[in-house]
Amino acid sequence: MKTDAKRPAVLVVAGRIDRSEAALFGGLSERGFAITLMGDPAAPAHEAFRPADVPFAPLAPRSRLDARAVRAMRRTIAAVRPAIIHSLTARALSNVLLAARGASIRHVAYRGTLGNLGRLDPASRLTFLNPRVDRIICVSDAVRRYLLSLGVPETRACTIYKGHDPAWYANQAADPAAAGVPPGRFVAAFAGNIKPLKGVPVLLDACRRLPPDSRVHVLLMGPVRDRRVRRLLRDPAIRARVSAPGFRADARALIGAAQVYVMPSVRREGLPRTVIEAMCQGVPPIVSAVGGMPELVEDGQSGIVVPAGDPAALSAALLRLERDTERRDQLGRAARTRIAERFHIRDTIDRTAALYRELLRS
Repeated sequence: MKTDAKRPAVLVVAGRIDRSEAALFGGLSERGFAITLMGDPAAPAHEAFRPADVPFAPLAPRSRLDARAVRAMRRTIAAVRPAIIHSLTARALSNVLLAARGASIRHVAYRGTLGNLGRLDPASRLTFLNPRVDRIICVSDAVRRYLLSLGVPETRACTIYKGHDPAWYANQAADPAAAGVPPGRFVAAFAGNIKPLKGVPVLLDACRRLPPDSRVHVLLMGPVRDRRVRRLLRDPAIRARVSAPGFRADARALIGAAQVYVMPSVRREGLPRTVIEAMCQGVPPIVSAVGGMPELVEDGQSGIVVPAGDPAALSAALLRLERDTERRDQLGRAARTRIAERFHIRDTIDRTAALYRELLRS
């Protein structure tokens, strides 16, 4: 594996790469960094999004301490001789730190969520609380504050939003009827892994509080792993207002076809990708005041922010946007503009490049 000796070598160790990450590392390659990507060879997104000039090395660690993965990383490190290793997952980070032990390499980590770390937790000491990690890129200020509360020095944690580009979502088309939504309904979409932290029971309770003449219908996309949600969906009053088709490969396009997008999480949100996807398509979001979501959505300007765990407030927000078409359209336009101006992928590329250069200088 050859690298350009005139360009600083950066080894990126990923799991499944998404479109934002592919654009980020393609952009960094254009800005003068010799990027090599290690990732899961079975992930189709690698082929769909990976820039042609970025070399790829297959790797899929099975655990946070995977001897086979460590050996593969050592071989790649010896070939690439990176000045910086950028790990995108906790599993990648723990194995990289073992593989690069003793080498003069700067380590950058990515943290996209709150929770699951502890000062006395051995697994945390192997990853984000390891003093060998030079910088932790946090997806939101909320994540950064969380890391600081665990004793991470301020100089090691920085916020760089994971940017998107509204142009990626142009010309998408989907029919909510294909996902079981009756005709003529006001579609409130949700997409994600339906676990207790996502707060979907709050959304279902909000539906139950809507007046009989409301046309609000929830399109609930994703695997249901919350027992309370399964129980609530057996309630006829709720079920009449909800379509739950499970996983949908066309979820992004269905989000764009909705009238509003709802993320009612009760804890641990970093910066939800699906909310950004909705905003990119001009769909106004209703989110709870959890994690980084109030950083993303300006209440009353680019969406609505409601208290976490408050079904009455969520129900009122749904009804308000159902009945005020002009306000809904205004919020949708502002949501798209906010992504274009404050959460664009070009800013992510610029700030990450600046971080790399700072590490190289030091």
